[in-house]
Amino acid sequence: MTAPGSRLALVAVATALALAGGASLGSPTASASDPGTTYTVTVGDKGSWTRPDDTPAATHIDKDGTFYYQQAHALYGADDSRAWSFYTGTDFDTAERSDAIGDAADPDEPRDRNDDTTWRCNNSPTGNESTFPPYGSHYA
Repeated sequence: MTAPGSRLALVAVATALALAGGASLGSPTASASDPGTTYTVTVGDKGSWTRPDDTPAATHIDKDGTFYYQQAHALYGADDSRAWSFYTGTDFDTAERSDAIGDAADPDEPRDRNDDTTWRCNNSPTGNESTFPPYGSHYA
């Protein structure tokens, strides 16, 4: 248990720091770069990876060293596809679709599947709590 005098000292230090805006912590002041500074971004040729989708691929290396990546797409129309795709290989360029994972479904709820995530999306917190799209927008 902290002695009353120690607690009082802690409160005094915390109050002083708060009143000083934390300046005594030595935080550097933010500054804008020189307005004359220019930057250049260059992009090289497209690599051999041929499976980009509308979400970034998330990678995983299994405990046995197997490389996987997973990506997803969810188009916005009521009848458009929604899927999680899984690939495995030595890297992005050599990976092939994993049917075992990509076609997997929950045995207790067969509508909860990786190759059609519509049921999963509709029954997720987002699917249950989001607002409906405006009439005529063609979004689902």
